[in-house]
Amino acid sequence: MPSHHPLSHTPVMEAEVVAMLDPARGGRFVDCTVGTGGHARALLTAGADRVLGIDRDAEVLPQAGAALAPWADRVELVHADYRQVDVVLDGRQITTVDGMLADLGVSSVQLEASARGFSFNRDEPLAMRMDRSAGATAAELLREASERTIADRIFEYGEERHARRIARAIVETRGHEPVASTG
Repeated sequence: MPSHHPLSHTPVMEAEVVAMLDPARGGRFVDCTVGTGGHARALLTAGADRVLGIDRDAEVLPQAGAALAPWADRVELVHADYRQVDVVLDGRQITTVDGMLADLGVSSVQLEASARGFSFNRDEPLAMRMDRSAGATAAELLREASERTIADRIFEYGEERHARRIARAIVETRGHEPVASTG
């Protein structure tokens, strides 16, 4: 299967998602984090009429397209942030859907793809961006942000109860060397 990314991601709770959304009755579904297409493929296999797949990581969309090629006439893939699903739907004059899902978080594709800056398995630039074309890298944020901002981000996105202690250590470290890589 040709794809932009040779890596793949095994969707979590695939059977539960299919059971909950019940695509056997047909209908239109939105996968707000389509990734490499695992959940969308499961929905289509189970009977969904149409799937709109959205992902903020443009690099996985070609792989999703390859995985969903047997249903190409029933699938549309869009590069967008899941938080803008309303804009994506409005732009297509879609006013109702039969089900929607969002598998939030980092996927194995982002963790394993070299130069994405998510993994501690190898030393690479600290990027940590789902969409490489948008926003500051993690290294830029850690270089510029206040200790409080860093702690708030760690707590909000990582649900880490020691966020303040970690932020303090980052600020102390960046005082004598840049925090710029995953190693």
